[in-house]
Amino acid sequence: MDPLDIVYLREPLDTMHQPNRSGATTSALNETANSAYGANHVPIEQYPSPLLGESPNTAHANLKRKAPEIALDRQKKREIDRAYRLRCREKKIKTEQDLVLLTEENNKLKSENEQLKREGVKQPEMVQTQKEEMKAVKNDLSHLKDQLRIQNAVVEVLSSQVASRKNNMDLQCENKRLRFQKSLLIKKIDDNDYLNDVIQLQENYTKLEQEKKALQVIIDALREQIKQE
Repeated sequence: MDPLDIVYLREPLDTMHQPNRSGATTSALNETANSAYGANHVPIEQYPSPLLGESPNTAHANLKRKAPEIALDRQKKREIDRAYRLRCREKKIKTEQDLVLLTEENNKLKSENEQLKREGVKQPEMVQTQKEEMKAVKNDLSHLKDQLRIQNAVVEVLSSQVASRKNNMDLQCENKRLRFQKSLLIKKIDDNDYLNDVIQLQENYTKLEQEKKALQVIIDALREQIKQE
């Protein structure tokens, strides 16, 4: 049963034994109203009391005419109250959902801020490490340049020794290839962007070492041939 129904049911009970304008109790009138409109439980005080000189039939007709209007007003009030309570519940649920979403977003932002702080502390260390790695790369390049100069000197000596020989065509081709490779290596070493390509430089260095060994074999063979002649 709706709380409003309980209120409206209690009101007739409170007014059953109150005296009317003529000094008589209203119990007889309440019984008449309850017998005619018992299903509606309309409070008796909402009906107009019979005026002096007004016949009971006229008063009863007025009560009967106004009872549906009073019941309809009461039903509308219950519907309005029910709709209001429903809106309040929906608003409360939405507020709780928004609070949960805001809490999750705040926790996420706090976690991201902590991560950024940790990265900010590590950043100077990373920069220092990169500087040290770049310094090591420059040292390696300097060492490779020295080795390249030594190898170029050997090539120049061999070129001067075999330039006058008639059967030095293959050696001259090899010499040209080595010179061209030397120019490419020098160009790459002098290029600032090449400092960032250490892996490629190591591969070229390995290849150059292999070619150096092969050239050393040729040099040794030429020296033995020169000694024999």
